[in-house]
Amino acid sequence: MKKCFVIGCLVMVLFACNNNGNSNDEKRDTTTTTVGSAEKNETSTGDDARTSLDWAGTYKGTVPCADCEGIETEIMLHSDNTFMLSAKYLGKKDSKVSNSNGKWNWLDGFKIELEGIENGPSKYFVTEGRIIQLDMDGKKIEGALADKYVLTKVK
Repeated sequence: MKKCFVIGCLVMVLFACNNNGNSNDEKRDTTTTTVGSAEKNETSTGDDARTSLDWAGTYKGTVPCADCEGIETEIMLHSDNTFMLSAKYLGKKDSKVSNSNGKWNWLDGFKIELEGIENGPSKYFVTEGRIIQLDMDGKKIEGALADKYVLTKVK
């Protein structure tokens, strides 16, 4: 009976040590900014998309469109904070490729805004190998089509 009690105490001590070691990691993981958050909430080391990810490159995808089959979108983000944007409305007669370029800025460590985009989405959430189009207010798009607003890094 004493052996069972001693073994039980040892198991509890081991689990308590493991939980203490993991609690700091869990706290560190939960301090990152979410897509819809308006506040900047970084880890104490300043790790964010801007400093931790290889975000420069070309992103492609087809995002939903209200009056066409989709908008084939390509965004090139350059490390000098310039961009090139190409958009083609699919399923429309005489659909031409619309091109824009200019500067972009970090809104916080995870969101960027393309300057000079007047009549369309200009804010994106930067994550590993993807950028996610945000609504006009810079908030996460929700609903059944939410996963369709992702552009994937191709190079």
